[in-house]
Amino acid sequence: MDYPKPLLLRYPYYLDPHVLNSLKGGLAVLISESNQLVIQGSVFTSDNLLPVGEEGTIWPSRFHAELYLKKDLQEFQVWQKEHNRLKEQQQTQLRIQKAQARQEASDEFYRRHPIPFAFSIEIKEALSGLSASSWGDGQKRNTVYHIYTQEEVRLGRLYRPKGEFLCSPVKSRSGANWSDSLGKDSHCLDADGIKQVPTCKRCLDILKRFSKTSV
Repeated sequence: MDYPKPLLLRYPYYLDPHVLNSLKGGLAVLISESNQLVIQGSVFTSDNLLPVGEEGTIWPSRFHAELYLKKDLQEFQVWQKEHNRLKEQQQTQLRIQKAQARQEASDEFYRRHPIPFAFSIEIKEALSGLSASSWGDGQKRNTVYHIYTQEEVRLGRLYRPKGEFLCSPVKSRSGANWSDSLGKDSHCLDADGIKQVPTCKRCLDILKRFSKTSV
């Protein structure tokens, strides 16, 4: 439904500035004549018949005054309210569906790739991701999620002590713990409470080695 179209009224040859000012915020009027509207002695005329007895609001524009009928505005407001309600309902359903899909994907990942040691999902923080102009969570645009060991890990020649990334040690310049969040499950869950999955290729490659040993 489109916004109601106004009835166009011609300005009088001379328009009192006080009358013009009264129109700027929208002036409620009652239509008493079929071909003109009189406001504080100023006569606005119309080329079309005006609905006598109807209420409306008149606004100024560059070349004409615009008269919107109250019933048309009310009808539009009722439609708009219902339209917004349905739109919000659809958006809510879409968010739920997306969250369900992410939850299923997360569950499927951990079912297919069980991690046989205590872990959390963490990021390698970047100082630029902690600046005032960033989100302040230590992440950059290309940040990936890593598996972080919560206990000592051994697999053949692979050894990781507690408190390291599975793909590499925590270093001062790469993956530094600038915000002291490592190991505190700060990034395990997303905003919807869904468990994150690791996206670091190196972590995933090492995780595959654990999967092979469990076959």
